[in-house]
Amino acid sequence: TYHSTLMNTDIGYVIYLPPNYNNSTDRYPVVYSLHGMGGNENGNCNNYSGVMQSGITNNEFPPVIVVFVNGRGNTFYSDSKDGSVKCESTIIHELIPHIDTTYRTKADRTNRAIEGMSMGGFGALMLGFKYPELFTSIGTYDAALVTWDTLSQQTFDRNIPSQIFGNDRNYFMENSYPFTFARKNVETIKSLGIKVIMTTGDNDVQMGPLYNYNLAMRDTLNKLG
Repeated sequence: TYHSTLMNTDIGYVIYLPPNYNNSTDRYPVVYSLHGMGGNENGNCNNYSGVMQSGITNNEFPPVIVVFVNGRGNTFYSDSKDGSVKCESTIIHELIPHIDTTYRTKADRTNRAIEGMSMGGFGALMLGFKYPELFTSIGTYDAALVTWDTLSQQTFDRNIPSQIFGNDRNYFMENSYPFTFARKNVETIKSLGIKVIMTTGDNDVQMGPLYNYNLAMRDTLNKLG
């Protein structure tokens, strides 16, 4: 856990440390992994552990640290309009500094990535584009890149539109919508060479379907260069 001053509570996370971490003085790149709706910091780690261990041991990819983030419920990794939930702020201003001071990370943008699944994909693109100075790459899996109309009408969690976004389309668009920050920060994103990989498929039909929203993001990024 780390203590969040912003939210006045202790917040959990799960961390994967690469083989030989405890037997070396090396520093490592970090990947921040964001879970989907209905999940928590335990949501993605079981899928990773075996792949990470075997991949690093077999030299398929270099050793990295992976931090599995707690999304504070179905927040879409955003700060709530009323200020009661500060998911975005605690990740950016508290969790990342905590990880960099607690573990032997390479604490710079070129060694920090963010990725996520579904709602976590939304969060990864939102945070990655909103804070391009912090990340070198962004990865998503079936990112829930929903519009306000879809989000406000979904039935998985009816509290999201009201409790997180205050039933305010403009707040959602101006503070959380990944497309907004892709366009707003396009020159910085391009100048820093931030890489984006998005994985999805047309069999994913939840909330949309999500596939078409992912195609829209792909097309938007291509148009932006």
